[in-house]
Amino acid sequence: MKMLRLFVALAVLLQTVAAPVWGADDLPYSLVDKSKYAIFEEEQAAQRERELTLEDPPDDAELLKYTDSFWRQAVTSVDGAYALDKEPEPIPDLTLLNPTLSLPLYGTSIALTGRYVLGLKMAAKKYKQDANNDVTARNQHTTEMAQELQLKMQGKIVDRVFVDIDYDDQREEEKTLSVAYRGKPGELVQSAEFGDINLALPSTEFIAYEKQLFGAKMHLQHKNANLYLIGSQTKGTSKQKQFVGGSVQEIVSIADASYIRRTYYDLTFGGNIHPMTDTAAYTDWNTNFGNISAGSEEIYLNSNTTSNTFVPVDATATDYLGTVPYQAQWERLTRGVDYTVDYARGTIEFKRTITAQSVIAVDYRNTRGEWLKDAGTTPGTLKLIKTENDKPWESSATETANQLEMKTFYRIGAQNITQDNGKGNFILTLLDANGQAVGGSASPQQLYPTTITMDFDKGIFELQSRM
Repeated sequence: MKMLRLFVALAVLLQTVAAPVWGADDLPYSLVDKSKYAIFEEEQAAQRERELTLEDPPDDAELLKYTDSFWRQAVTSVDGAYALDKEPEPIPDLTLLNPTLSLPLYGTSIALTGRYVLGLKMAAKKYKQDANNDVTARNQHTTEMAQELQLKMQGKIVDRVFVDIDYDDQREEEKTLSVAYRGKPGELVQSAEFGDINLALPSTEFIAYEKQLFGAKMHLQHKNANLYLIGSQTKGTSKQKQFVGGSVQEIVSIADASYIRRTYYDLTFGGNIHPMTDTAAYTDWNTNFGNISAGSEEIYLNSNTTSNTFVPVDATATDYLGTVPYQAQWERLTRGVDYTVDYARGTIEFKRTITAQSVIAVDYRNTRGEWLKDAGTTPGTLKLIKTENDKPWESSATETANQLEMKTFYRIGAQNITQDNGKGNFILTLLDANGQAVGGSASPQQLYPTTITMDFDKGIFELQSRM
């Protein structure tokens, strides 16, 4: 029995003294339950401390790398194991700038880059010998120092506080500083910004306002109530400049026969021609037809040339009150490209060149749905508004096709003319061969602005009645 006790005591002694040296602590079994003996308390305390220690302490470079598992391990090592209430707020990725500094424990993630340049330039000029002057006075020494600073910083300083800095001391406009706070839903302070802020009011149909300022703004919200606070100063200096264009006074003489040729024609067969030798055609048109439906017109041109680059249209045309047919292969013109129509007045203005030998015929619909080709003396035919060389097509007293050119438009020779201010800056007068004003005594009278209208933008004036 004594020998057995001696053997057990020797085993315990070896477990205590020699086991750490031989690595026995790593064995899966132990001869003694150390938690029941006071002599093992210090060893047990050391073991608990080792369990709380990070298994692989990271170096400084590893500390800058943020991962979710690293963050959890770091918090656990400081505060002990506990169940997290929610996932940590992710730190936004910053790819614009490098390098990036991350402090996961504080939620900091900042991208910072920049440069500082310091330049020193020294120059010296020394004269060794000059027979006529003192070389000491001519010696020169110069020193120049130049420095540049460019800095860019973006990221999150702490939870919900963001910074954006863009600074360049070489360019005045490249200086931006902004610090912003973004509140959580339901908080009183929803947002707060300081530095370079952008002030924009809701755009409407008539006006939009947006301006970059330096100052602070805050958005407060309580339930359905919103309050915006703004305090700032304008970046830069606002200036207003007024430019007054120069004008030139001109005296232009225009002959009475220098009207704009073969451009303006009457579509009412006499209603816009003053004076008109015979008004029978216009009277019939005004009584039985009456108006032009917008966009319904069909304008046909026969240029009387042998070379055609269009798809011809075979059709017959007559004078409005005529019976002699004019058969031809017509080119149908395009609205807005070849001509424009004043539907209310009943006139047409050609944008393409109309030669003297050209023949023009028209068809259009009135607001009742009736077509012009079915009106007049010969139904089923287009109606002529210009004949070849402006000669009569048939010997008839009521023929109008050769009389529908409006010879009342004149060009002054300039466009965008200064509007008449009623104080004598624009004068338009009819003169005789001796230079005397005769507009009031002419028949019909030719007085501006009573019987003469002026389009200042186009530089064209129109007589109410032909002279």
